[in-house]
Order: sequence, then C-alpha cells, then structure tokens
Amino acid sequence: MNWENFWQAIWTYIIEPLIFEVPVVVAGALIAALLINPIRKWWDKRNYGRWVSVLEYKDYEILERPISPNQVKKLLDEPYELGVYCKGIISTYGRLHCDPLETKDLIKLDKENRRLVIDLDQDENFAAYDVLLKAVAAIEAAKKKAPA
Repeated sequence: MNWENFWQAIWTYIIEPLIFEVPVVVAGALIAALLINPIRKWWDKRNYGRWVSVLEYKDYEILERPISPNQVKKLLDEPYELGVYCKGIISTYGRLHCDPLETKDLIKLDKENRRLVIDLDQDENFAAYDVLLKAVAAIEAAKKKAPA
C-alpha cells in the first residue's frame, strides 16, 4: 500500500471538505438564528397578535383577556385546541352541558376585530358558579351608579 496516496486521499476526501464545509454550516446556522427567527416571530406577532378572548353572560362582558400569538396560531390551526381553551376559561365561572365546538354560536371567532367571544347564553343548561353571579351583580351595580 502506498502511504503517500493514502494520506493524499484522506486530505482530499475528508479533511479538505470539512475545512470548507464546516464554516458554511456554522454561518448558515448563525444566519438562521440571528435573522430568520426574529423575522418569523415578528410575522407571527403581526398575523396573530392583539387577539382577546371575551366571556359573555346575559349580555355582559364578564372577562376580556389577551391571547398570546402562539396560542392564537394553535387555536386557529386546530379546532380541538379551541374547545379545550374555551373549556379552560369557562371552568372558573360555571359548567357547560354541551360540546363547545358543536353548539351553534357558543364560540364566535371575529377575525376582523381579533376577538374570540364565548357566549354562555347559547348553552341552555349552563350552570353558573357564584363567581360568575357575583361578577354579574357587580356589573349591574356599577351600571346603576354610573350617571346616565
């Protein structure tokens, strides 16, 4: 075996490509990390930002809570996630006796105003907890005190 040809082959086919390709791969990873990821985050924030979830009961807005862009992206992409998210918000205020995705007008997506409205009046058998009843009473009391 000719050792000179062996080392020349090692240099030509292994070491030389590594010397030239590793910096290219590292530069590509840096460009992706420093440039592409911030652009993607900005794009997601632009498209999915400024959404709020609103909980309505007896024509009152009980709760208005901002939703993160990542959460909105998940909610719009996967309908199952929308049902789980809405049940999580509702669970503090009462118990649903229906499937939120199958009940007409329980969940309203207003994409123009970026609002996810949960209307509890659409579930005829909704069982309200004391927290919700107290919130409604507080809203009604505040309306009576406010000058007309």
